[in-house]
Amino acid sequence: MTDSELITVSEAAELSGYTPQHVRLLIRQGLINARRAGGIWLIEASSLRNYIANAPKPGPKPEASEE
Repeated sequence: MTDSELITVSEAAELSGYTPQHVRLLIRQGLINARRAGGIWLIEASSLRNYIANAPKPGPKPEASEE
């Protein structure tokens, strides 16, 4: 996969482990770069990789230590 490669929602879901619905939500929220072409979303692979690398992790957040 090259930085300028465009992938479909299905491919993005498979690569990321997210559902296709979640990938579409990320597009709507502007968190990953994508464009419509012929009725389908094409996602910039580099944008998806960047989001995955910096995405907040699920679960409880560590509490700040009191000193």
